[in-house]
This record gives sequence, structure tokens and C-alpha cells, in this order.
Amino acid sequence: MRKTFVWTSAASLLFSLALAGPEKHPGRLVVADGKVGLLQVIDLEKGQVIAAFSTPGPANVYASGNGMYAFSVHREQNRVSVVYGGLNLEDHGDHKDLVTESPYILHTLTTGPKPTHFKTHAGVVTIYNDGDGTVTVLEEKDLGLRLRMSEIATGAPDHGAPVFLGGYVLAGSLNRGVVEIYSRLGRRVSTLEGCPRLHGEAVLGNRVAFGCADGVLIVEQRGLQFVGRKLPNPTGAP
Repeated sequence: MRKTFVWTSAASLLFSLALAGPEKHPGRLVVADGKVGLLQVIDLEKGQVIAAFSTPGPANVYASGNGMYAFSVHREQNRVSVVYGGLNLEDHGDHKDLVTESPYILHTLTTGPKPTHFKTHAGVVTIYNDGDGTVTVLEEKDLGLRLRMSEIATGAPDHGAPVFLGGYVLAGSLNRGVVEIYSRLGRRVSTLEGCPRLHGEAVLGNRVAFGCADGVLIVEQRGLQFVGRKLPNPTGAP
């Protein structure tokens, strides 16, 4: 029997709405079609699609750190669509009111070739462009305003894992098995080696854990310096 699978990705928006007191909202989902350029916004309170947008192509979707936006990364089209989910909290000092609006496409960004790995941390978005090894950097607070994007060149195409930490951009490299640390101006300040087939990262406090073929590389920020510590795979692990 032939089976057809339709791949989708979803990002939950506005988890911060729990702060809205009695005006709680379960949130909205942005769902990308895996075959065509289509984004749909599902309101979880109504249980229905409330908006649909044509986009440059299929995408992976990620939520912003504040939960107000979804980043739809179109790898093959070198674009990123930013969707405003239509839910916001209006601050009145002693309380916050829920504001419900219609979703819309806020930005369509042109990145480097083949944007793939997306990470947002501490209000800063980093996107690794596999086609040339550049890292696109922007701040969430600029969304909807005069958006300023910068680009950091790592020197060669790769499949990388970027993250912003303490004023620096860390870029992990799968093929070279290293983590390079860059200033916001794009100057490389340090390189940590010893992580073959590096893929993926997780952040906790002032530490970033990068997955390696033979274990995990823990990168810790100590003031203006970064140090690495390797945790090997458990004995007998495949």
C-alpha cells in the first residue's frame, strides 16, 4: 500500500499570554506546508484557520523569543518570512490587556544562500546560511521598525549551528568540527576545536552545549573569554 506523507512544521505563538490575567488566550499556531509556499495561522481558541499567506516556498517555522512572531525559513529560496501572530499584551503599568488583531506578514527577509539553522536567544536571532557559511544576525526588538540585519562571514559553506551569547555570536561548524566566536562586528576572537560532525546546540545561562559525534562540547563564557570542555559519550554508546 502506497503511503503519502505531508510534512509540516508549527511554531506556537505568544506563550507569554499567561501574563494577561483573566484575559488568557491559548495562543495561535503558524503552520507551514511541506510542499508549497503556504503559511496558515490557526487560532487555538476558535479551533480554526484565521489567515493564510503565500510565501516564497516550503519552510521550517520557529517561534520568536517573545512569542509574538513566527520565523518561516525558506531554505531553497534564500528568504525568511516573519509573521506577526496578531496577539499582543498592552502594558498599562499595573496590568496588561490582551490585544487581538489579524495576523499578517511583517517582513520578507533576504538572507545568504540556503538559510537553515535558526536560533533566537536573549532577543537576538541568528540564522546560519549553509550556502556560504555566513550568519545573519538581527534583533527581535527591531521587528516592525527599522530592521537592521548584519552578516558574519565564517569563510566557507558549511552546515552550522549559531547562537548569540553575552554580546558574541558563536558559530558551530559540522564539517570543520569547531566552534568559532565572533564579535558583533564580525571579528573572530576565538576558536574551540574538538567537536567532530558538530550538529545542534542548547543554551543554559552562560553555557552552550554543542552536539558532537563523540560527545558534547560545553562552551562557557567567562567574562570576555570562552572555554570549552568535552563530555564524551558514555562507554558502549552507539
